[in-house]
Amino acid sequence: CLSGGDEYGDCPFFYYCRRAGLEPAGGGLFNPLRAGNGYHKLWELAWRRYSPAKDSLESLAEELFNEAYGKEYPELLSHPGLSRHRLAQLSANMRLGALQDGMEKDGLGQARREQRLEYSLPEIIIDKVTFKGRCDRLELLRDGSYVIFDYKSGRAERYGKNLQLAAYSLALKEE
Repeated sequence: CLSGGDEYGDCPFFYYCRRAGLEPAGGGLFNPLRAGNGYHKLWELAWRRYSPAKDSLESLAEELFNEAYGKEYPELLSHPGLSRHRLAQLSANMRLGALQDGMEKDGLGQARREQRLEYSLPEIIIDKVTFKGRCDRLELLRDGSYVIFDYKSGRAERYGKNLQLAAYSLALKEE
């Protein structure tokens, strides 16, 4: 699903799987889809608030964690059975903040011409099939190039052969 939509409503493939009875069995108390929504919300809030002169993204991740997850997955904050997941989500967000702080210091911040958050990409049509997508963050750089960010909260190995960013690039090329 290129849209990265919500649990099922915005993703026709997952909706079809659910309707066909192909939905994976429940994995217990922790809901990774809702945790992913919290992850995305946190970075949307952080980048909207970020000021390079006074903020670090790592500290914003810690500061905004309860607000973001409170909107998207409040049980993660309150249920005692989710405490280890809560700590893991906070830690992952803070690590991502530190990584992004490093990218900012290494020149991304100075190279940035414009930033677009939750950016709806242009539709592309391939063999009469329309593809739509939305990236979490698009950095338009002064040299005319761009960097696409699509945050993933799962293990990196799961996305090694994923064509989502390639499809996003193709859509931007058509713009």
